[in-house]
Amino acid sequence: MENRLFVGSVKKAFEIIEAFDVTTQSMSLTELVQVTGMGKSAVQRYVYTLEELGYLTKNPTSKRYELSLKMLLPASSYLSQNNLVSAINPHIINLRQNLDARVGVSVYHQEKVVYLIPLQSITEAYPNDYPGFTVPIYCTSSGRIFLSTFDDNKVDSILEKEIKRPFTPLTMTKEEDIKNEVQKFKQNGYCITNQEISHGKINISVPILNYDKEIIACIVAIFKTSEWDENRLIKEVFPKIQEVASFIRVPSR
Repeated sequence: MENRLFVGSVKKAFEIIEAFDVTTQSMSLTELVQVTGMGKSAVQRYVYTLEELGYLTKNPTSKRYELSLKMLLPASSYLSQNNLVSAINPHIINLRQNLDARVGVSVYHQEKVVYLIPLQSITEAYPNDYPGFTVPIYCTSSGRIFLSTFDDNKVDSILEKEIKRPFTPLTMTKEEDIKNEVQKFKQNGYCITNQEISHGKINISVPILNYDKEIIACIVAIFKTSEWDENRLIKEVFPKIQEVASFIRVPSR
């Protein structure tokens, strides 16, 4: 039974908003009905309300809906007031400069890895470098670090629910292999993934701890496999990222 304080209509309004993901720029009313599973009249009411409040816009020609610019306002407020972002931002900018790599800060949220700070490399740009983009937990270096914070039952639950699709031929999809990589992190203090998300890219992550020495985020650096291998990352990059991570301490909530 849901808590009596829970407002179901608010939940449904957010389901409309969350139907717009990174692969969906616009949606028709029919598509929103299909994605949310709500009735057409209910979707019409929620869409109309969100449009009136300024969170959705409708193209007058196609009649398709999009998220509006107003959606950025609460996101901007969150980032500007986030203790972790404030504490690490200058350090991560300097690290990107020193490494000339794609560098970011990721956190765990609802069994996904979410980027709070994604910085392009100085010499190469990527299309999805914006705060809030997500990557899978099972095949990313920071994702495996976050898995290390859970007990075995929780890890099993997360991995069983995850659709472990192979992004490349090198993507690990077997649960035992993923767990072995999690154990390697516990021994080494870093996690490396080699071309598991995209061809030609090797990633290294280290954890950021709070004052209670709990893992709350990860620093991630991404390099080209044509120029870097695992041994070179461990020797030249790991100490630099580890040093930056050691500077950051965010109070426990």
